[in-house]
Amino acid sequence: DKQPPQVLKTMTRFGACVTLLAGGRQSGFINHSDVQAHIISEKQARGLACDNTVPVKAEVSGEICNNTKVMDLNKTTSLLSAEFNNMSLRRIKRPDKKGPEHQLVVTE
Repeated sequence: DKQPPQVLKTMTRFGACVTLLAGGRQSGFINHSDVQAHIISEKQARGLACDNTVPVKAEVSGEICNNTKVMDLNKTTSLLSAEFNNMSLRRIKRPDKKGPEHQLVVTE
């Protein structure tokens, strides 16, 4: 539903919304579950998409304040969702640029 901005400044408030797409009968059993939002690297996101490898907490790429919400059932749409209205980026870890693609030298 609601996506965070593409560029985040530290200590600036932003919001996001998470919706569980399983829905239906399963929604009643998962109601009131805690949801956490984390920043992960592109490599970790690819791992999630390929083999569902969940990064451990030590591997997150940034620290977000107010990143925990309770997932609630919306009566009109019958979807479980959690709306994060007051998150802020505390700090971000940048990857080291030591790979071969970052060592190119232009001599012209």
